[in-house]
Amino acid sequence: MEGSWSEEDYDVYPKAELAEVKAQIKSLGGELKEIERAIKNKRQQVKALKHAGESFQSIEYEIAALTPQAEVLSDRIAEQEKRIARHAEREAELKACKKIIKEIKERKEKLVEEARNKIDSAEARQLTLARWERTLYATVEEYLAQYSRALRSNLKNLWEKYHQPWHSILKERDAASVELAGYLEELGYE
Repeated sequence: MEGSWSEEDYDVYPKAELAEVKAQIKSLGGELKEIERAIKNKRQQVKALKHAGESFQSIEYEIAALTPQAEVLSDRIAEQEKRIARHAEREAELKACKKIIKEIKERKEKLVEEARNKIDSAEARQLTLARWERTLYATVEEYLAQYSRALRSNLKNLWEKYHQPWHSILKERDAASVELAGYLEELGYE
């Protein structure tokens, strides 16, 4: 389907896709926390039972059963995070670029303010007029270039149309007239 989004084609996720993956990571993280909490509680039970001298083998079996589940959840979380890692890199890069742009703008504003403080009104007027003159000159030059191109094009068209001298046109006319008279004579009109 044309226009559809594909993970293989792009580094950056659309908002909806990204939200879906992040929600999945959050959900898996919640499940993992619950299992880790259960394992921790069961280890404390084992410790307490060992201390009391009671049997703790069944709880260790439960821990052994929960541990692979935690590993599977950890792997799934890592897989989902790997899916959006490129997106996260791009987001970090974007933030860094925005920060640099902001710093550049602030530096520019500072330099402009410093320049304003260094020049007086007469010099500012002179610089403004010089800039206006350059702009005006560039605009007029562009108009002249446009009209020059149009004039050259028109002259070329006129040359192509009328470059034959008058006497050669008259010769062609006379030759065509003789040829026409020959055809008319063949057809019996003269």
